[in-house]
Amino acid sequence: MTEIYDWLKEGFTAVPNRFFQQFYRLDLSSDEALLLLYILSASRQNMVADDMQRIGRQLGWSHETVFQHLNSLMSKNYLTIELVPDETGKQRDHYSLRPFFEQLDALDKHGKTDTTQKNAPDYKQRSELIQHFEEEFGRSLTQMELEQINQWLLDDQYDIAVILLALKEAVIHQALSLKYIDTILLNWEKRNIRTVQEAQAEINRRNQRRQGGFQANQTTDAYQNVDIPIINWSHD
Repeated sequence: MTEIYDWLKEGFTAVPNRFFQQFYRLDLSSDEALLLLYILSASRQNMVADDMQRIGRQLGWSHETVFQHLNSLMSKNYLTIELVPDETGKQRDHYSLRPFFEQLDALDKHGKTDTTQKNAPDYKQRSELIQHFEEEFGRSLTQMELEQINQWLLDDQYDIAVILLALKEAVIHQALSLKYIDTILLNWEKRNIRTVQEAQAEINRRNQRRQGGFQANQTTDAYQNVDIPIINWSHD
């Protein structure tokens, strides 16, 4: 009896019946569904977004497995990260299932969820892209950084090759931050540059303009100290 009382004090997680009624339409694996329900439970405990060790420990998963399923839920528009103030008023990153419940609610209106985006890359492509970033950054990406990459892919629908080219530009200019890379991508988008060929052409044009300006400055400097005779071409 005491054990049951202890369970009651720990609380329960309420799961809408619609989740089970519409499960076959949600495009969720059993592990993804388990993680989703776990996050639903943990949301009442103010679980922060960087607490993947806790998730792995309680679900018996490796760090890589946790990362894989979190990334998959984000790519299906079921999970996002929101800033929530803690008890001290400091803003912290927390997982939010708001997009999932919006999708679940949409089932009544449209009969299916929008779990995929047109031309959206698959999990392997996303994983390889993230691996490129982590190799260049020399560390694992944070959850906020992962969400930014997902936003490029799903919301902005940037081509992976274009994102990699922007990453290359950041490496060349020694400005390894997603904010810098996002600025590059936004500038290209404003110029209606959507393919890697167009982006590379824009880079080449900028480099040529810079090189031309550099050479012009060199020429000016070279002739600054040269005495040029003044010739009067008028006839007396």
